[in-house]
Amino acid sequence: MTSFHLKLIAAATMLIDHIGFVFFPQSLIFTVIGRLSFPLFAWLIANGSLHTRNTTNYAWRLFIFALISQWPYMLMTRLYDQSFGGINIMGTLFLGLGTIAMLKRTENKIIRISSIIAASIAAQVLHVDYGMVGVLSIVVFYVYRSSVFRMVLFQTMLFTIPSLGYLFLSNTSVPGSQLVQPAALISLLLIALHNGKEGTKISYYLYAFYPAHILLLYLIRTYLY
Repeated sequence: MTSFHLKLIAAATMLIDHIGFVFFPQSLIFTVIGRLSFPLFAWLIANGSLHTRNTTNYAWRLFIFALISQWPYMLMTRLYDQSFGGINIMGTLFLGLGTIAMLKRTENKIIRISSIIAASIAAQVLHVDYGMVGVLSIVVFYVYRSSVFRMVLFQTMLFTIPSLGYLFLSNTSVPGSQLVQPAALISLLLIALHNGKEGTKISYYLYAFYPAHILLLYLIRTYLY
């Protein structure tokens, strides 16, 4: 399985997730399938950082698409929550890749750890999609790329501990979307099938697909559904 195939799967599962959010908000099956998308994107970002000639420029491209995507993202999310003020997944990918860029610049452990902590705090403060879990997932894929055991261990912790926290510490009903987060770990099986090849390059098409499909779903839901 090439990176191209993983990108297609990530895009398809993301689309299914958003279709469920827009048209079938009470059905968890769409959410469960959609959980596979983010870890795939996180891995693709971390893997791409190993092959790009300029990680900083790569991160800024994500930043630009995060800006482009924010308006459609707000339209979609505010279909059901008018007070929502979070930042789209491109912002998460930007913070994750920006952190990797910092890790590449220095071997100083204090600076590296400080960069990870700062990015994690920024993710929470800015309310980016997936929050600090999203940023840390990208960083884990990069830092532990040579250790399958550690990579799987830390990814498992990232996608299960928050759900357990919601389950045991929440005094109110727990959102179903929080309980299905561990389903994201299924994507690790797909990543394990990667053959090390890039395949057809569609990165820019994938970036454009993100705001385009969100806007299309919003328009269909608002004017045709």
